[in-house]
Amino acid sequence: MAAGQDFVRQLRRDTEPLMRGVTEHVFVRDASNGLLPRESLIRFAEQEHHYVRGIYDYFAMCVLQAPDLDLKEWFIEVASREVGYLGLYRNFIQALGINPDRLRASPPLPGALAATNYQFRLAGCATPGENMAAVLMIEESWAEVCRRIHQGLQTHYGLSAEAVAGFNIPPLDVRKEESFIARFATTDELCRLMSIAAEFALIYEAMFFDSVYVGK
Repeated sequence: MAAGQDFVRQLRRDTEPLMRGVTEHVFVRDASNGLLPRESLIRFAEQEHHYVRGIYDYFAMCVLQAPDLDLKEWFIEVASREVGYLGLYRNFIQALGINPDRLRASPPLPGALAATNYQFRLAGCATPGENMAAVLMIEESWAEVCRRIHQGLQTHYGLSAEAVAGFNIPPLDVRKEESFIARFATTDELCRLMSIAAEFALIYEAMFFDSVYVGK
C-alpha cells in the first residue's frame, strides 16, 4: 500500500464515489432546487442540532488523543471555528421558526446520529490517523453540501442571507489535514485502518441525509 502523500492521493481516489454519495444526495439536490418540503428542512435543522450538540466533548477528546502539540493546536483551532458555526446555525433554526422547546423535544433519528457516534468512537479508541482521515472526509463533504444548498435556501425558501450564513463556508485549505494523514501513513496496517475510517465516515454521513430525507 502507498505511504505518505501517495497514500493521501490514493485515499482520495478510493473514496470519491462515497464522497459523491454525500454531496449528490437526493436531499442535497432537492434542497438546492426548492423541491424539499419545508417540514423536511425543519427536520434537517433539528437533526443537525443533535449531530453537533456534543461537539465540545468531541474536540476535547481529540485534543487529548493527539500525540503532539502541532495536532493539538490544530484541533483547538478547528474547535474555535466550529463554535462560530454553531452561533450562525442558531440563526437558521430561528428563521425556520423552531423555538428552543421544540428543538429540545425533537427526537434524534438513529441514522442521523451514526456519523457523530462514529466520530466519538474514533476520538476515544482509534489511532490519531484514523480520526484525522474521518475528519477530512466529514469536513470536505459538509463544506460541499453547504456550498450546494446555500443559494437554494435563500432562493426557494425565503431565508435571508443572515439566516443561512452558516452554510456560506469559504473554500477549504486542507493541506494541514493531508499532511497529518501523510505523517501517519507509515505502515500498511495504519493505512488500512485510515482507509476504513475515511470510508465509514462518508457512509455514516450519507446515512444522516438518508434519515433526514425519509424521516426515520
